Amino acid sequence: MKSLNSIFFRLNFYLISGIILAFNFSLDLQILALLLFIGLATFVFSFFRSRKLVFDDHWFAINMGIVLVLLGAFATSLSMPEHLPDHVIHKKGQKQVLQAKVLEEWKPTEKYFRYLLEIEAAYENHQTEHIQGKVLLHLPKGTDSLPQPGNHILLPDNLTKAVINDIPGGFDYSRFLKNQKIERVSYLKSSAELFYLPKTDFSFQSLRKKVIKNLENKGLKSQESAILKALLLGERSEISTQLYKNYAAAGAVHILAISGLHIGILLLFLNFLLKPLEKLKRGKILKTILILIILWFFALLTGFSPSVVRAAAMFSFIAIGMQLNRKTRVVQSVLVSLFFLLLLNPYYILQVGFQLSYLAVFGIILFEPKIENLVHPPHKALEYFWKLVSVSIAAQLAILPLSLYYFHQFPGLFLLTNILIIPILAILLIYGFMVVILASFQLLPGFLLVGLGELLKVMNWIILKIASMENFIWKDIPFSELQLLSAYGILVLLILLLYSKSSRFVIGFLFSILVFQMICLCQLFRNTPNQLLVFNNYNDQIILKKQHQLLTRQFSLYDQNIQNYHRENRIQEMQDLPNTFSFCEENFLILDSAALYTPSEVHFKAIILTNSPQINLDRLIFEMQPDELIISAGNYPAFQDRWKRTALKAKIPFHAIAEKGAYILNCH
Repeated sequence: MKSLNSIFFRLNFYLISGIILAFNFSLDLQILALLLFIGLATFVFSFFRSRKLVFDDHWFAINMGIVLVLLGAFATSLSMPEHLPDHVIHKKGQKQVLQAKVLEEWKPTEKYFRYLLEIEAAYENHQTEHIQGKVLLHLPKGTDSLPQPGNHILLPDNLTKAVINDIPGGFDYSRFLKNQKIERVSYLKSSAELFYLPKTDFSFQSLRKKVIKNLENKGLKSQESAILKALLLGERSEISTQLYKNYAAAGAVHILAISGLHIGILLLFLNFLLKPLEKLKRGKILKTILILIILWFFALLTGFSPSVVRAAAMFSFIAIGMQLNRKTRVVQSVLVSLFFLLLLNPYYILQVGFQLSYLAVFGIILFEPKIENLVHPPHKALEYFWKLVSVSIAAQLAILPLSLYYFHQFPGLFLLTNILIIPILAILLIYGFMVVILASFQLLPGFLLVGLGELLKVMNWIILKIASMENFIWKDIPFSELQLLSAYGILVLLILLLYSKSSRFVIGFLFSILVFQMICLCQLFRNTPNQLLVFNNYNDQIILKKQHQLLTRQFSLYDQNIQNYHRENRIQEMQDLPNTFSFCEENFLILDSAALYTPSEVHFKAIILTNSPQINLDRLIFEMQPDELIISAGNYPAFQDRWKRTALKAKIPFHAIAEKGAYILNCH
């Protein structure tokens, strides 16, 4: 329990509280700075005061907590785009040209190549304005002369906000980008609209691409090559959709993104390999320095992607803690790494990979020793096997609530997957690390890839077999924020109970289970209102929910929006939605690309314009006299602009989904 009482837990708790406060409330930066200054002054005073006291000074502890909450809030607010005066979101009017640097290439979508840009300047009538901010550039597939990381380019100023998807239970792409400090997107018709400047900076992403090219020249098969690039270089763009689904179904999707697992395996191997150095004078220090150099060299080869940098930083602290030969030092090393990473970049806390990585590590540190002590195998081989099982259960236990909240599925065979895959993964990483180093210096002989290819083939085969056992994959599990919080309440009280055996924690643990059950029952039997929704989606989806029945224009469970809504509302039946329908004692008309309608005496509350119908809106309004127009996001932009002008002229209210988000009408 000593590590649980550590000051580092409290430091992180206060800092994270301040970060969450800043993300959820609009705080004035100047007031925060003033409060932080006052807090620091009183903290210094209380520190010197506490040194003269015989007993613990509670005022000092309270003051420290307040200062750290303010520090977290200030660091977060300071990094927010709205508090940066030269950020692109504050750009006044549309400029002629923007200058930007290509930071990295993202995984392409079905229609677009995607590039992350850092805006550097804006030009208008020979005047230059310095601006900053990240932008996600989209170029249609089939485009020639694609940009490369490190390129400096000029592009037209057509920046827009990402489309908001605020459907209940849906994935909000704009929020996903915002959580990575990407406030604007750009869609170009082709790369011909780009102008490449002669200046090109060195890019770690370019180094990674060079290594990938050297590997490709050795003729490794496509599926094995795609997995190798993901495991060792963080390049996942070539993994097929089906292969990715297989790994997700088997509970092994986490190995496709370089994270704490990969860096942790590498750290353990290096610690074992360099152990003889400990016999030298100051050998432990030399060993630790070499481990840190190799870890960060690996991060360099992967292009310094954010997930690798986070993992390398965390395990750098752990490597230092390991050399102190005390488990409490390792725990504190993890907590110190968490503190400084969040202080340097508070936005990390919003990223799923960051949350899962640290939860898995804490789960292993706190749960694994207790699970391992349940069984004492008589043989070394069984001891290794049980160790692997206990680590897998501990990590899974810690991340289970968050996994259910984000992904809504649970792989029942995760234990079998880990037992079979982790040993193979360890060999692949160690073997592959050597291959990548040789490939980076163009010294890789082809025969070395043969064994690596066979190992990858075996791993893919195991994943395929486990993923094919669909009865053990529980999908579409509704899991709300309340369930998430109560589930982690159970885990926190379980940890306290395991380490203290106090009766109050027994009562708290049992009560937390009761609370979780009550929340689950309320979720199960809650009465959601009937709803009409027009999604903010380029497929122009319109759905009507009546009790547990769903009527939709895009009758497909393969669509993620439909899947999410289907799961959250426990839909039992789906039907096609006609062009004319009634809802909540009101009539509605859908006008699609066919543009078919018949003037009638029926009064329509709203007309939904979708799929860019060729209509005379003035005549439509005159003949139908609707109360409101709903303009979906998938219509041609020119059509949307023209319809909005017509509606304003006719004094008809309209809801432009591309601007206002999903149209949601509830009927109780």
